[in-house]
Amino acid sequence: MMTFAEKIRRQCRENGLSVAFCVGGAGADTVTYGKLGYSLDNICSRLAQIGVAPGSIYGVMSANGYVQVLCLLALERMGAVTVTLENEAQMQALRLSGIVSDREVPKAGCPVYRISDEWLQTQAGPVPAEIPERAPEDLCRIAFTSGSTGKPKQIALTHGMLAKRIEDQNLAFGEDFKRMTRRFNMIGLNVHFGYRILIRTLAEGGLYCFPDMDLARNIRSLSLYGIQTVVGSPLQYSFLEEYGAKHPGSFPSLQLAICGGARLSPLFAERLRRNVCPRVMVGYGSPEAGIVAAGPAETLNLDKGEIGKVIPGVEVEIVDETSGKPVKSGSGLVRIRGAGVARGYYDEAAAQSSHFKDGWFYPGDIGSVSSGVLSIAGRKDHVVSFGGVKTTLETVEAQLMHAPAVKEIAVVPVSGATEVKKVQAFIVPAEGWSEKAFWDYCHAKVENTFWPVKIAVLASLPRVASGKVDRQRLIASA
Repeated sequence: MMTFAEKIRRQCRENGLSVAFCVGGAGADTVTYGKLGYSLDNICSRLAQIGVAPGSIYGVMSANGYVQVLCLLALERMGAVTVTLENEAQMQALRLSGIVSDREVPKAGCPVYRISDEWLQTQAGPVPAEIPERAPEDLCRIAFTSGSTGKPKQIALTHGMLAKRIEDQNLAFGEDFKRMTRRFNMIGLNVHFGYRILIRTLAEGGLYCFPDMDLARNIRSLSLYGIQTVVGSPLQYSFLEEYGAKHPGSFPSLQLAICGGARLSPLFAERLRRNVCPRVMVGYGSPEAGIVAAGPAETLNLDKGEIGKVIPGVEVEIVDETSGKPVKSGSGLVRIRGAGVARGYYDEAAAQSSHFKDGWFYPGDIGSVSSGVLSIAGRKDHVVSFGGVKTTLETVEAQLMHAPAVKEIAVVPVSGATEVKKVQAFIVPAEGWSEKAFWDYCHAKVENTFWPVKIAVLASLPRVASGKVDRQRLIASA
């Protein structure tokens, strides 16, 4: 099959003058497909000298997004399996043939090849003319889970699975998503969904826009390059929303805002639609399963955890927690299967994981399905019994989120004086916040069982790479 690396290389040959990247930064910030192809050829000539072989596993480590993309695409074009690395633990978890990096990598445990400007600008030898044919079942990518519920695990993806997951994006976000090829991706390439957005954008000859640390430059890029689609988490969108509220009409070209990685509150969804983009879609998925369900925010009851319609070709069942048998109605454990769903974890330590059984993936979520719409109440390990009343931490958060001037909130369980579970709330305040108004709201609108025994005001909530709240850090500080 033609790999995505080859599809991108074809775009480089046929659309050399078109802009492939907006890379961010204060200087010249665009890269054409012609320049991309030129740099890829140069890097491939170096990789050929190294002896990169089809099926070998190479890590890429770079804080420079564009350099990271070049290395990933060149390695994949040579037939290697790639993985984006962030830390030493990830390096040690894999049997790597080597690491390509633009900096020193101590304790790598494998050869490290330092990429420099020379790699991008000159050839070290002939560019391989024949690219190894890859079959749908051949591995192409290893992704790490977020680690928000424990140690990150490894997911091995084949070329066929990657193609299916990209096809599923069209089913989730609509056929017109295919024509919206000018995309601004705020989710990092270390998150598999962010990587898929990159690969498909370049394979389609679109413009991929990296986020910049400077908000003003991000606003400039969105306008200057006519960005049509933005992808990000609620936290990442908060900066655009605040700017849009102060400067109406700042995003005239935006046609679609895709929000994932964390639960979206209805209040913030409405602000996004008013101040950033009128069309906001939410989605549910994971590195193990790909995209599972999605829907327009305005049609969903976000307070009750509705996340959208299950996409065609993906099966979702709700099963009883005790018996493991499907339930006809009501809530229970979610399980998923489909052509794009992984069959297990790559690392040996997780080979017997309870998340995979009989061809199904069990993400560990409590949910329900009604008329094809999937609702997620929260994580199985976030179910707390409040004196006999069972609910999830996410459900409590949804109630407290409506308190005045609460920008973000997370709760963690603590033991009460009578050993009845209570929660502590961590609040990121919005303008006009007052603790009195918060408690007045709780007394008037929230069942007293769910009142926090303590609140802490933070400048921001700790998060993992995917945008999910890092509850382990909050529990440690409670």
